Amino acid sequence: MRLTIQRGPIHHLHPRLRKLEDAAKGKKNIVFAYVHAIGTPEHRYVMEAAFVHGSTHQFVVTTETNVLKNISAEDPSIVPARLAFIHCKSVTGVSQKCRRTLSDQPLTTISVHRFLKLMGLPLVVQSLEDPEEFSSVHLQLGLPEIFILSQQDTYEADMETAEDVAWQLLGKAGVAVLSRERSQVKVPAAYNVAVKRPDESSAVKYLTLETTQQILDLIHVPKEEQPEDALADPGNCILAGRA
Repeated sequence: MRLTIQRGPIHHLHPRLRKLEDAAKGKKNIVFAYVHAIGTPEHRYVMEAAFVHGSTHQFVVTTETNVLKNISAEDPSIVPARLAFIHCKSVTGVSQKCRRTLSDQPLTTISVHRFLKLMGLPLVVQSLEDPEEFSSVHLQLGLPEIFILSQQDTYEADMETAEDVAWQLLGKAGVAVLSRERSQVKVPAAYNVAVKRPDESSAVKYLTLETTQQILDLIHVPKEEQPEDALADPGNCILAGRA
């Protein structure tokens, strides 16, 4: 049984930000930061990260609230700072949009570097390990790992669904595709999703789900926080990892 992909609204880019994205396509990803004012601690944290990661990413810092409104729905008058990662390096087409991922953490030196580390990880990993024994950077950083339990005849479709889920959970959870046949992991055919929490005392939870929104609900990702690139017309892609 495949998971129906849930989607939502689309926002328009600020002209300045669109110009920056167009110039970065196929070259670099953009680390976008809004700070209330130059010289604030949040501004300093971002500049420290730019010193370390500036050769890898393009850093853009603004104090303009109208640009922030294009990234976040929050009221600029109560937001001291906001950080976003704009995925432009993998974009090949001129008309193709760069995806954006917002950090949900207050800006500190640690949170900025943690966010950039998460953004640099593979979108989806293929696993042959028993989920009980599986280890990942996400788990080490205190984030859950989602397993899409696949089978040979639906593997390609399951990978596509896993990528969709991974984009929506980027920075909040890891996503892995587990092939039943290749891994020889004994999981009842009725289950198509597994969740491993970072707490070592917590057992892996096996589930039978119908839509990708149910996975997002497990990680407590409300629809208003989902990436706008996952927000279009509802699709009918369903995970077929269940016999």
